Amino acid sequence: FKGTTLVAYMLQLRSDRDAYNLLIGIDREVLQNEGTYFNIGYYAPIRDAIEDGIGRIYFGKALYETKRRRGARLQRVFLAYRPRSRLAGALAGPLFSLGSRWLEHKLPARVQLDDGLREDAP
Repeated sequence: FKGTTLVAYMLQLRSDRDAYNLLIGIDREVLQNEGTYFNIGYYAPIRDAIEDGIGRIYFGKALYETKRRRGARLQRVFLAYRPRSRLAGALAGPLFSLGSRWLEHKLPARVQLDDGLREDAP
């Protein structure tokens, strides 16, 4: 808040051990370059997680280099799917594989996941 006006927010979902940062909104006209994005999107959630015993924060997609400079590790996300039928299972395998390859392709070449996904990263 700036005075009584809401100028920034972050939506976070939590379990007992994990926090998921989903959304950040900032009124740039009011705040301009005050560093609010980093305070509300990184520093405050990290402080709160430490205080509350949260073991892991998911910061979401994009801005990979910014997140790594602040101590985040980039890792693959795994998905489990239980198909309703054998046909759905047979179709899902190739679709998930294609989707995974597309997501890996979209990563900037300078970004390397901490599990060694991108061997060609400088």
